[in-house]
Amino acid sequence: APLELRVKERGLCAADKDKPCYRGSAAARGCPMFEFPMSMDRNNYCNLCAECVKGCGRDNLVLRLRAFGKDVWASGRRLLDESCLAVVLVGLTLLVTAAMLTAWPGWISSLARWLPAWVRAGLKPVTYLGLVESVVLLGGALVLVPLLVLAGAALADRLAGGSGLGLRRTFVVFGYMFIPVGLAMHLAHNLAHLLLEGGGIVPAVQRAVALYTPFSLGQPDWELLPLAPEPVVGLLQIAVVIGFFVLSLVAGQRLSLRMYPDPRTASRALVPMAALALVFTVAGIVLLNQPMGMRHGM
Repeated sequence: APLELRVKERGLCAADKDKPCYRGSAAARGCPMFEFPMSMDRNNYCNLCAECVKGCGRDNLVLRLRAFGKDVWASGRRLLDESCLAVVLVGLTLLVTAAMLTAWPGWISSLARWLPAWVRAGLKPVTYLGLVESVVLLGGALVLVPLLVLAGAALADRLAGGSGLGLRRTFVVFGYMFIPVGLAMHLAHNLAHLLLEGGGIVPAVQRAVALYTPFSLGQPDWELLPLAPEPVVGLLQIAVVIGFFVLSLVAGQRLSLRMYPDPRTASRALVPMAALALVFTVAGIVLLNQPMGMRHGM
């Protein structure tokens, strides 16, 4: 988010023994997310409810603009579960996009032929095909992509030499730079749905109003054209993916410089992770340029 709620002066917070912004007072309930404003440096768990603002008697909180995506590189708090989630989402967005391609059913059928004959004979095709598809989706997102990033982290730690952070810490730190990569695929994929299928909301609303209310907005016996031609949508998708890839590199560079005192060491450690971000980005562009089988019957 381009907004952040932060303290103006930490000294004032340190001098206040009651901490009503966090613990609550007669004027406010305290933070429902258990975030302490004095140490808060990211928006992950702040929902901007402003209870801390109401509770602060020193007027020491301010809502201000900040760079989009700043949490990716600016926060000092790095957690393994958040980093794993960021990496898994890259795999999920890639595979969910692949699952909507016209070629996907053929790929799943080809993989299903590797199942033993007794398995296919004992189950309905829809059952064993669904099982194969689930294994591909979950295995790719939860196993393959995280293992690739883990291998990249091992190489990055090796390239860092004596300044290395260790495998676990390297994975945790650099995992955050893949957030823009996964977000790019999600936005680019749904951008096509919005621009190519978004016009369908008008006849859908007409039908809903006619069916569930005593009013009428006319008979929906027509269809809207796409909001943008397919070539334009394709260019916009690529622009989104490339733009967020650049943001991923910026985040990776700032994370690396933050963790390694020597800029040359930071650059060496970043190379494997930047290469992986490029691989995932190229894979996303390739998938977005394949024939898409729309689920919603356009």
